[in-house]
Amino acid sequence: MASGSLSRPGLLAAAASLFVSCTGVSWSIRNPGCPVVPISSSDLPGPRQLRARMQFTMSGDEAYLEAVTGGTPDDLVVVGIAQYGVRLFAVHQRGREISVEGALSRRFEHLALWTLDVLHRAFWIQPPPDIEPGAVVNWDWENERVTDVREGGGGWREFTRHGSDPASARVVIRYTAATAGTSAGPRVEIYNPWCGYEAVVAVLEVEGARR
Repeated sequence: MASGSLSRPGLLAAAASLFVSCTGVSWSIRNPGCPVVPISSSDLPGPRQLRARMQFTMSGDEAYLEAVTGGTPDDLVVVGIAQYGVRLFAVHQRGREISVEGALSRRFEHLALWTLDVLHRAFWIQPPPDIEPGAVVNWDWENERVTDVREGGGGWREFTRHGSDPASARVVIRYTAATAGTSAGPRVEIYNPWCGYEAVVAVLEVEGARR
C-alpha cells in the first residue's frame, strides 16, 4: 500500500510498528545528563548529505528507521522514515538551534533527537584543524574529551566528561569500514549511556554516492 493512501489511524499504526516490545521510553533527551551539543549547521564538515539505515535499542525497546539528511549551507534537515515511506519526524537545525517537526508522539521526538545525536557524534564532530592526524587523537569538545583512533576506515571514538571519574560511563563508537568486493558498506555502532540508547548505523549513500 502506498503511504499516500494511509488514513491517519493507519499511519499511526504503521509508525507505531516501528517499535518492538514497546515498554515506554523513560529517558528524556532534554535532561541535562543527556546532552545534544551539535556542530553549528553552517560549520558542518562533509558529508552533509547522507542516507543511513539505523537500529536503536533503548529501555527494552527497539526501533528501526532510515535517516536522510540534507539542507542548505546555513541549515540542516534530518528526516526519519519508517516502513511504507511514513515520515516519522523532521529535525531542523539552524546554527545550534534545534526543532523537531511532525513527530507523532513524544517517543518519536526523543528518537528524532537521538538520531541527530548519533549523526553529530559519529560523523560531524571532527578534530580541530591544528591537530595532527595520527593513530590516537585527543581533543576537547564542549565539556567533553574526545579520543579518536582510526585506521583503514575502521577504528573507535570515545567521549568522556571533564572532571568525571575515570571509571564512569562514556559514549563509545566503533567504526567498521566497507568490505571490498561485497555489498557491505560502512557500519557504525554507538553506545550512549548518558541518553540510554545503543544504535547501529549502516551507511547507504553519501553525497550521492551509493555504498
